[in-house]
Amino acid sequence: MKANCLIDWLTFTVFNYGNRYNDVINDILGMDYHLFRHIGRGRYGYKNSVEYNNIVVYYDARDEAGGDAGNRGMGVCVSMSGNGCRIYEEYKEKYTLMHLCRKLIKMKERDEKSINITRCDIAADDMSGNLDLLKIMDYLKERKVNTRLRKVNVFNGFDLGSKKEDEAVGFYIGSEESEFRYRFYDKAKEQGDMTGDWKRVEMVHHGKYAENAVRELIDNYDDVGVCVAGMIRNTLLFIELDNKRVERCSVAEWWDDFLETIEKVAVMRKKKAKQSAEKIYNLFVNQLCRCFSMASEMFGNEFWEVVKNEGNKKMNNQQRAIIEDFKRGLRKNEEFEKFQAVS
Repeated sequence: MKANCLIDWLTFTVFNYGNRYNDVINDILGMDYHLFRHIGRGRYGYKNSVEYNNIVVYYDARDEAGGDAGNRGMGVCVSMSGNGCRIYEEYKEKYTLMHLCRKLIKMKERDEKSINITRCDIAADDMSGNLDLLKIMDYLKERKVNTRLRKVNVFNGFDLGSKKEDEAVGFYIGSEESEFRYRFYDKAKEQGDMTGDWKRVEMVHHGKYAENAVRELIDNYDDVGVCVAGMIRNTLLFIELDNKRVERCSVAEWWDDFLETIEKVAVMRKKKAKQSAEKIYNLFVNQLCRCFSMASEMFGNEFWEVVKNEGNKKMNNQQRAIIEDFKRGLRKNEEFEKFQAVS
């Protein structure tokens, strides 16, 4: 049976750097800030932001006045979506998000007001077919569940090529206003695979829950699977109604099997991220290839050299950094292949 655990969203704010977002990228993330492009808009009360493959850094707060946070300023906010988390891990190679989380906690322990972790999503995957979203919905409807969470919100989806419209693609357990809730969904379908079996259970932590979740993970680094399964067991159990008291009901066998597979996970595994280089390649192959083929037929092969030279003149630092990052990955793969050949 296959199981996987990973951090699938991370947001934190750094307060002792002022508006120096480039220093936050260099010092905290350990990345080249030239990779990031200016978006021209902000969010969360910030006027500006820069982004690299779903790693977004917000700066330049709209209102610095009032309260303790105002006295320190709103600082610089770093937000990584799921793909951003995977991009970061690929960029840092062996330096994972767990290492970054440990760094953030150490900074906070040195100065309580230097860091604020505001969101941490922890995902647990099932690729064995053990989790059935429709079955889980039935258990919820029949109140065969032991949890303090109350609200259930369903988001449905269906395949236009099929007549089946009643399959639950995903749902939340817990209120939208809550600082903690669950998200269940069909990850395979989200990725465009309509036949794959990949269900994801996510614990969405905000506010104080986010920091507590991060601390739990780094305190149990060597037993991360046991840690994640324990967090789920403490907050959500699907049960069989074999006792008048919910807390004494037995745990549904299929849910217990899922949690046991999580317990066996040794590390937070990495998933393949969607890189800028891949997007550029797909853009050419899917959208621009006919146009360039026509131009080559009309203007000859020297047309490519003209385009390359003109493009070189117009490239900015961020685009050059993306090229260097891509070449760095190629060199890493070549070194690995050489190692495999020798061994």
